[in-house]
Amino acid sequence: MKIRKGFVSNSSSSSFVCDICGNAESGYDASARDVGFLSCENGHSYCESHFEVDIGMKDRLVARLKKDAAELGIDEEMINDFITAWDEEQPTSEEAILELLENVTDSFEDLRYEGLAEMCPICSLQVITEDAIVSYIDKFVIKKVEVEAAIRSKVSTYEELCALVRK
Repeated sequence: MKIRKGFVSNSSSSSFVCDICGNAESGYDASARDVGFLSCENGHSYCESHFEVDIGMKDRLVARLKKDAAELGIDEEMINDFITAWDEEQPTSEEAILELLENVTDSFEDLRYEGLAEMCPICSLQVITEDAIVSYIDKFVIKKVEVEAAIRSKVSTYEELCALVRK
């Protein structure tokens, strides 16, 4: 059985798999939002329930606005207006943040399809995925080949491995 991550399309049906919890949803002619999913510009796909406004989100978004200011036609006053609006409204939802960003510039009208990395729970490290943890361990702690050798020294079948890791 193949497991696909992110956006998967087959004819007119669309399927989405959450990069955080593995939940899968699909629908006929459906977008990610239609089935309760959000996605970011880096290709992460996740359940709407995983979206959370964290304490650093405003600062990340302000830094992004400043970085892209020239390209988006944003000046310092517009950025200050965004900060003031954020502080007054204290947004708690993705929708509220999108409205604040759209008030700064219409360049962000496509965010309803693909969100900014600064809002993504994976890109902002609110959530660290299993894949990222395994990659980190493989690079900095213990190499995959060493783990494989250790496993083979303890068990000889997959069934024994499952029993060992359940303990």
